[in-house]
Amino acid sequence: MRYVARTHESVILDDASSQPPFSEDSYVRQRGARSILCLPLINESKLIGILYLENNLASQVFTPARIAVLKLLASQAAISLENTRLYRDLAQREAKIRRLVNANIVGIFIGNLDGDIVEANEAFLRMSSKKWSR
Repeated sequence: MRYVARTHESVILDDASSQPPFSEDSYVRQRGARSILCLPLINESKLIGILYLENNLASQVFTPARIAVLKLLASQAAISLENTRLYRDLAQREAKIRRLVNANIVGIFIGNLDGDIVEANEAFLRMSSKKWSR
């Protein structure tokens, strides 16, 4: 997996238990891993995650047709994971802004392109009412 993370290249082993240097790997020996597939989950040239699959019963499990389907699923998974991260980041930013607005420390308003005020906090309303009442 480190190799895949570093190079962003897929690793497909037909029989890890008989392929040096993998056959000497303690994990492969301990788990009896035979067929191994490790795919990078990449979105916009950025590594999002890694899909690791192994089969302990048979060699050559990951045929070209299966690999093609798994690569398609991996690309969709990468997009979904990135979208999830982006939505989480957006929600955190919105929460920070909402806390600032609700703190009423500074006057804040949201307007549209027509110049209309769509939303304003209490501090802004207090400041604007004082300004207009002078």
